[in-house]
Amino acid sequence: MGSPEEGLFGSRSYPQLDALFSATVDLNLIAEQWEGLVRVAASLKNRIVSANIIARRLAGSASSNRLPKALLHLGQLVRTIYLLRYFHDPAIRQQVRTQLNRGEARQDLAQRLFFADQGMFRSGDYYQMMNRASCLSVLSNAVLVYNTVRIGHVLERARTQGQEFSSEAIAHISPLARRM
Repeated sequence: MGSPEEGLFGSRSYPQLDALFSATVDLNLIAEQWEGLVRVAASLKNRIVSANIIARRLAGSASSNRLPKALLHLGQLVRTIYLLRYFHDPAIRQQVRTQLNRGEARQDLAQRLFFADQGMFRSGDYYQMMNRASCLSVLSNAVLVYNTVRIGHVLERARTQGQEFSSEAIAHISPLARRM
C-alpha cells in the first residue's frame, strides 16, 4: 500500500466519486431526533398524515428545527449504505438492472401501442391528455394480461408433452416480450 498521504487507493484520484463521499452524516443529530423521526415514519406508514403535509410542515418550520436536518442526515446515511451494498454485491446490481430493463420494456410497449400522433400528446387540453394516457394504460395492461395467459397456456401444453421447466427459468419469461 503506499504512504499514508496517498490514502487507501494510492495516489489515484477519482473525481467522479468525490461528490458521493464529500458530506458527513451527523449520527449524533439522528440519535437526538430519533423519537421525532420514528413519529414521522409511523405517521406515514399508518397513513395518518400524507407525505406532502409532512414535507410542508418540515419546510415551513424554523431553520433552527433540528428534525428536518436529522431527516436529511438519515436519508444520506440510508443512501450511502445502499450505494455501498450496490457497489459490493453483484446480485443487487443484477436486480437493479433487471428492474430497469422491465421498466424500459414497459415503456417500449406503450410507445409501440401509442402510434397515433407518432407517440406524442399533441392536444394541449389536460383532460384529453389524461384520457389518452388512461386509455394507453388500460391497453398496455390488456396486452400484459393477454401475454400472461398465453404464456400459461404454452407452459401447460409443454408440461402435457412431458417438458418441465424450473421455476428459475419460468421467472425469466416476460409478458412484455414481443415479436420483432
